[in-house]
Amino acid sequence: MAQALAEHNVRPNIHGNLSLRPFWQGKEWQERVTNRGKPARDNPTNRQRAEARAQLISEEMEAGNFNYLKWFPNGNRADEFKPKQNLPALESKPLTVRKFYEEWIEKKKPPFVRLSLQRDYQQNFKKNILPFMSDTELNAVTADTLENFRFHLVNERGWH
Repeated sequence: MAQALAEHNVRPNIHGNLSLRPFWQGKEWQERVTNRGKPARDNPTNRQRAEARAQLISEEMEAGNFNYLKWFPNGNRADEFKPKQNLPALESKPLTVRKFYEEWIEKKKPPFVRLSLQRDYQQNFKKNILPFMSDTELNAVTADTLENFRFHLVNERGWH
């Protein structure tokens, strides 16, 4: 049996406005009580309304047909209960080694790296890596690709 709201869970918050302290699905939280869209001050009339609301919510929880968004459409947990919108899939082109380099090198500038290190990165990429695999999709780079690149550097570039 789910625990629900009880009358003692209607109380003023630190600002003197009424709030409900529901306990449902193993979680306790606080919700603002409003009257015509404004926070309900703690007075006998507002307290009576809030306690009646708490009773109805408790009954729905116990019956298993509590609808959070009906009672708290803009509540603290509303995002948990709103239907998830299917966002259109972004058209994405595969990330190539060249595109990766263009984005990566932008982050390799002073003051984050020394100017000489930036220059070395640019020279090595442009001289060695990009001519060999610039249009290769990054997720297609395998151990074999890197081994072939190493052979290329040794045989074609004379690296030892």
